[in-house]
Amino acid sequence: KFLPLIVGLLGSSLAYVFYILRPNIPSIIAQKARTLYLLFSNKWFFDAIYNLIFVRGILAIAHKFRSIDKDVIDYAGPNGVAGFSKRFAKTLSCFQSGYVHHYALVMIIALIALMSWFIFQADPSFYKPAITIEEGL
Repeated sequence: KFLPLIVGLLGSSLAYVFYILRPNIPSIIAQKARTLYLLFSNKWFFDAIYNLIFVRGILAIAHKFRSIDKDVIDYAGPNGVAGFSKRFAKTLSCFQSGYVHHYALVMIIALIALMSWFIFQADPSFYKPAITIEEGL
C-alpha cells in the first residue's frame, strides 16, 4: 500500500542528489553504462522503429492517393464542375450585349428548341416518312 509513496520519495531523493548536490554523477553513469543510457534516452528506439516500419509505408501510400485525389477526383468532381460552369457562363455572357434584338434572338432559339423537343417526344410519327421507297414501287 505504501510502495508507490516509498518509490516516489526514493526517486525524488535520487533526483535531488544527482542534479543538485552532485551534478557530475549522471554523466559518469552515462559513460559507464553507455548502451543502457542510449537505450533509455532514445525510448528503446521505439520511435525510430515505428517510423521505419509504419510511417514510411503509410506516407508512400498517402502520396499515391494524394495524386489520385488531386488529378482524378478533384478534376472530375468540384474543380471539373466549377470549370465547366465558368466556361459555360463565359459562353453565355457573349449573348448579354444589352441589345434587345440579341435577347429576342436567344428567346426565339430557346422557344424553337423547346417546341422541337416536345414535338419529337410526343409523336414519333411526326418525323417518320409516310411512304418508303420500297412501298412506292
